[in-house]
Parts: sequence; structure tokens; C-alpha cells
Amino acid sequence: MFESFSGELARKTPGTAVVECGGVGYALRISLSTYDALPAAGSRVRLWAHLESGGDAGIRLFGFATEAEREIFRLLLNVNGVGPATALSIVSGAPLEDLRRAVAEGDVGTLRRIKGVGPKTAQRLVLDLQETFKTLGPTSGPRRAAAADALLALVALGYARPAAEKAVREAEAGAKKDLTAEELVREALKKM
Repeated sequence: MFESFSGELARKTPGTAVVECGGVGYALRISLSTYDALPAAGSRVRLWAHLESGGDAGIRLFGFATEAEREIFRLLLNVNGVGPATALSIVSGAPLEDLRRAVAEGDVGTLRRIKGVGPKTAQRLVLDLQETFKTLGPTSGPRRAAAADALLALVALGYARPAAEKAVREAEAGAKKDLTAEELVREALKKM
């Protein structure tokens, strides 16, 4: 699995960034907010990565300016009927904080204004992610990214999302300092 790509930004377009790492140019699909956050070509950059493989599309790499944006993208992929292209369109269609708030508050009207999100998809986003987005709170900061990564790890291990969310919240509440995602997973597992 790729965590991130650091290197020289060879080229950027509103949908793609090419990052030169160790003599290899990696083309990553990017959101509009990541495009806006990227410096001019020739600058050093770090993009948080997500790898999708399988099907007719083959292997695709996605890049994000922040871990929070990647976190939201990955959560969107868990919604029935939302694939990588739709998830990328959703994170491109609204600022992350607005998107998080709309889902957490069940604001289907705001979600439907995002390109590619119809009434059924908007309803599924709310049904599938409302409680998770309420739990995540603001999408910025290293503490939020660690909590989201820990939650994703526990779900990937097979734990039910509600139980994983509760355990991560309890692990955060009992911590005397900010914990890394790995530390949160260990502490959350003790509470399950």
C-alpha cells in the first residue's frame, strides 16, 4: 500500500498531478481542492495516496493534499454505489468542512448540489455516514487524522463501525496526550 508520494511536481492539471519520485513519474488523480493547494510545477510536494485496483479500470492512484481529504474520500468509498470517481467528485464539489457538516446534519439538499450526487446517493451518504461524520468532528488537525485512521483500521480488521467508533472515542478520552493512529488502535482494542 502506498501512504504518500514525496518528490518534484512534474505537472498538474485540474484532474491529475504527476509526482517524480526516485526517477519514476507517478500520475495521481486529484480533487480540485488538491489542485488548488499544489504549488507550481517544479516544486517539491507531498501527496497522501490511495490505491484502487481491480475491474476494467486497472490500477489507479489518487492523491490528496491533506490526510483529512484522503480520510473523507475513503469513507465515501464505503457507501454503496459510490466508487472512486464519484468519491473524488464529491470531495471536489464542496469544502471538506461543509461536506462533513452536511452529512452529519442530514442536509440532503446541500449534498444534491454536488455534481454527480443525485437524490438516492445523497440519502445513502446520510444513512451510511451520518454517525461517523458526527463522531469525526472537524476534519482538520493531526488528532482528527489519527482518529479517522484508527477507525478505518478497526473496520478493516472486521470490527463493526459503531463499536469501533465508540472504542476510538473512549481511547481518545482516556489519553493523556495526542496518540498516533497505531496507539489509538492498540488502546481501542483494549476497550472492545
